[in-house]
Amino acid sequence: MLLDSKKIGALLRCFAKKPEFVEGAVAQTLSLAEKFATIKVGGQSAVSRIEVLIPRDESYTDVDCGETALAMRTAIDSLAWAKGRVFVSEVKHGDLFCGILNYGMARLLRAGCDYGIIASKEAGSYFNQETAEALVRAAEDGARAIGLAISELTDSIMEGRIANTMGMWHITSLMQVGGFDLRSAKPKKASVFRGKALVGWDEAREESLWSYDLAGVEEIIPLVRLVDTFGPCIAPLFPQGEGVQHYVVPDPVIDRAGYERHINKMGTKRERQTYFASSEGADLSFLKGGVMEAYRHPDYIK
Repeated sequence: MLLDSKKIGALLRCFAKKPEFVEGAVAQTLSLAEKFATIKVGGQSAVSRIEVLIPRDESYTDVDCGETALAMRTAIDSLAWAKGRVFVSEVKHGDLFCGILNYGMARLLRAGCDYGIIASKEAGSYFNQETAEALVRAAEDGARAIGLAISELTDSIMEGRIANTMGMWHITSLMQVGGFDLRSAKPKKASVFRGKALVGWDEAREESLWSYDLAGVEEIIPLVRLVDTFGPCIAPLFPQGEGVQHYVVPDPVIDRAGYERHINKMGTKRERQTYFASSEGADLSFLKGGVMEAYRHPDYIK
């Protein structure tokens, strides 16, 4: 069994732009962290180490207000399951999309982890016993990038475009192809904008919302490189187990900016994926071909 000789770690990005959002962000993050820490596969902990990464680089707009780390550490001190399993880092250099994840993967690798799960705290309902078992099976089958097809991104993920909303990477392979390429990094506040912004559309209100940087979808460049280097090695998975599973969207009244960011992020995802795949001389069909035979669903890959 994989877990007899390999370790799986997890990365959770957590930040609150305003102090009033800190409590909710910490609670949501620790809810998923507890699942990571307590779910077992074959009698062994599925996830041995959890890194909570808090962006603190003031060069970027997506940065924590400065109160989340203390709140997180205080909460961890009172949780028996978290001690020695959950580690908090304020990342003071690097963006939210690439820099912070490369930092986190390096920490996992140094701690002896072979695989790293990257998950959005908003997708916590998708991680359960069945999901943990499916991730381990896919790794045992030789997958180097594994992704859970959350409902909002099913088509994209089942066609090989794994998302870090809930994805697992073989860390050494990811590092071998260069990690998360900084071409996908979020632009700094003071930088001259490179490229154009993509604009999302709110169908319900029939109006455009604020533009979304031509950045993010940091998974695409390493996915192209993994397939180019190793051949088919992507394993997309449908949601596992029973119960309601959904991505928690920011409340449009309480956190209007967060809601608009989510709408734009989803509305421009395919265009951004296409752009960064083309930067590697590939189109999105290349990633379809990178899905392992056993994980090709006929509704998505003929």
